[in-house]
Amino acid sequence: MEKPDLSAVFAELLQPPEFEPVPRPSVNGKSAPSMPSQERRRREYLFERLIERLSECGVLFLDPQDRIVYSNAAGARILGYGNGEIGGVSFPSLQRAVPGGEQRWKSVADRDSAVISDWLGRRDGKFYGLMEAFALRDERGALQGRCVFLRDENEKRRIRDELNEKRPMAAIGTATAMLAHEIRNPLNGMSTTVQFLERSLQKNSNPSKEMIVGTVQDLKNEIGRLQTLLDDFHALSHPQQVQCALVDLAELVRNMMALLLPESLREKVKIVECFDADVPAVLGDADKLKQVFLNLIKNSFEAMPCGGTLTARCYARATTVRVEIADSGIGIPPDLDVFDLFRSTKSNGTGLGLAIARQIVQAHGGTIEYSSAPGAGTTFRVVLPAGPS
Repeated sequence: MEKPDLSAVFAELLQPPEFEPVPRPSVNGKSAPSMPSQERRRREYLFERLIERLSECGVLFLDPQDRIVYSNAAGARILGYGNGEIGGVSFPSLQRAVPGGEQRWKSVADRDSAVISDWLGRRDGKFYGLMEAFALRDERGALQGRCVFLRDENEKRRIRDELNEKRPMAAIGTATAMLAHEIRNPLNGMSTTVQFLERSLQKNSNPSKEMIVGTVQDLKNEIGRLQTLLDDFHALSHPQQVQCALVDLAELVRNMMALLLPESLREKVKIVECFDADVPAVLGDADKLKQVFLNLIKNSFEAMPCGGTLTARCYARATTVRVEIADSGIGIPPDLDVFDLFRSTKSNGTGLGLAIARQIVQAHGGTIEYSSAPGAGTTFRVVLPAGPS
């Protein structure tokens, strides 16, 4: 069904009758209005009652000189007027209360319809609102005036601004709670190890060299985990600084594949390289990009503890270079977004590596995404702008 032409509807309702009422005799000898005139007045009455019932939406009718000839109660209230005070007020003059408001209204007047969500002028200042204006034209196309709908959205804007102010604090609070949780685990391990060593020494026993070395090694491992976690969190909390030069992504990935394959998987994992010829270089930071693909390739190997196939693809599309790292491993659960902070499928992972990888890719003007299904493997795709040819 086509959307009705509201301009035509309002113009028909408001234009003066094109005929004189034809008198009709009545039983008491007095003439009665013709039926067409009665029908027109009935329609105008119903229309007026309708727009008066709109308590949250102001409805104004302007004459061709943009003077207000009618406003419902909501429109008068929104513009700061009482009942009966708003008739004859120049609507453009109200917009002078807002810098650029009068000029904005002139741009509206040049169009048959316009929608503005911005600061608007009123009798005693300004308000943030939504304005829809429609030109009313007769059957010859001549302008008869305008219909303006107004909504006061000050409260909605205030709530939105408060939410925007609170959102960063909520994110900081969530990240802080997650970081505290992640730090607590290695600290608990270190505390347990130290208590064990303390009890052994208090018993005046002579702990073996192997036991002492093992205990110290456990402490070093937990300290190293804490250091990695704090380094990752520090990197994530600062904008990535990239030193750009031309980088051959195919060569970069090829050199990393064999180096990162664990010795325990060398006989179990098949590496497949599908690199197109003449793939253009990208303008980027080679060390930062190595960090990205280091994370992706290591994750792929770890997702195939019993072996499988790792496929690396590099190809150009339009003005971009794309690298895909695909494994045939265990996949990622559908309810897990691996880019979320502290979310990881690995028991010893910090859950920050992929978030940092995305931050690095975005700093290069690129994107990173993945597709996965449990038991069917995972594919990560990095898309970067191609460098100058």
